[in-house]
Amino acid sequence: MINWLREYPSLSGAQIYDWLLENFSNIKVGESTVRRYVNKMRELYQIEKIDEPREYEAVDDQPLLILFPYEGAEQYIQDVCYTYGRYRRDQLLLFKKIATESPEWISRAVEKCIQEKLYSANEFRTLSLILSVRKQNPELKQL
Repeated sequence: MINWLREYPSLSGAQIYDWLLENFSNIKVGESTVRRYVNKMRELYQIEKIDEPREYEAVDDQPLLILFPYEGAEQYIQDVCYTYGRYRRDQLLLFKKIATESPEWISRAVEKCIQEKLYSANEFRTLSLILSVRKQNPELKQL
């Protein structure tokens, strides 16, 4: 975590908490505990928190659904937004970015994410990248 904070000094304790929940679903720790721990680590290792101004923009679900015209995609996106309600905007922006950068993998990625119960835009992005790499390297095991 220390290297992570050094590399991304703008990360908040809440963001790290969300990442922990996403990657270790059985973890038993509260958000305030993680925030306090992150603050202590910043203090101990002298890692100053840098406030990066965020670009706020409204994200409309409808244009996004035009980029995802696949069966189950609308429900999948709604489920992800429900799961990460606090970071709904971030999830939608990441979906939009993936859809514009790798449109050829969307239908397969949506299908696989639903099948594997992967409800996160980060997991969707990872799966899209795996599909792309496997296309370029057919000797890799197929999904």
